[in-house]
Amino acid sequence: MKSIALLAAFGVIAAAAIPAAPAEAARHGWHNKRVCKTVWRGHHKVRKCRNVRVRW
Repeated sequence: MKSIALLAAFGVIAAAAIPAAPAEAARHGWHNKRVCKTVWRGHHKVRKCRNVRVRW
């Protein structure tokens, strides 16, 4: 009986820790960075920009 109670308590603790993991990862410096590149399109120089996810 004691081992069942311990397993149940461990399951509750493990379930509580799982949602905290993504929130912790979100705090560790992932940001969007705008990266621009100049390309030629039909004899015109055009600036093409996009968002890139970076960690810093």
